[in-house]
Amino acid sequence: MSKDSEANITINGQQLTDAQSMTLRVALDDRLKDLRIEGLGQDDRGKQIIEDYIQHIHSIQKLIHAPSKSDERIPDIDTIKQLIIDLHTMGNDERILAKINDPALWGVPILVDYVPLETHVFLGIKKPSGVYHSYTAYLHPEDPNIIINFTYQNSWSRSK
Repeated sequence: MSKDSEANITINGQQLTDAQSMTLRVALDDRLKDLRIEGLGQDDRGKQIIEDYIQHIHSIQKLIHAPSKSDERIPDIDTIKQLIIDLHTMGNDERILAKINDPALWGVPILVDYVPLETHVFLGIKKPSGVYHSYTAYLHPEDPNIIINFTYQNSWSRSK
């Protein structure tokens, strides 16, 4: 993803606009949440279809959230999700904060915003370049180690 736009997505040779890419990303995130909460039934076939859908959605999300060649380094989506779960379960533990603030993870020193709420966790990362990565993870109400919906937004400002 470029630092000032959505992922570059092409469908049947047609490049999507940033608004169309964002719409696709949000719809995908929402569908994943619906599948995890509502499912397709309790029979084995329904459960298998759900697992297949979830696996395919994750593979697409990884592509959407992956940095472009011109973007600054950011951790992969699974690493971010695990950091958010760790933050939620362990709080402001120094080991977790040290992991998040590790320049090797981001490529540069960062500023961190972390807001734990009852149903979700917000994590914001600001880089010296002005790039701001914001992640919101909605946690399963019965098991906070499961993320039922995950959103990512990338913005940029000239103010540092």
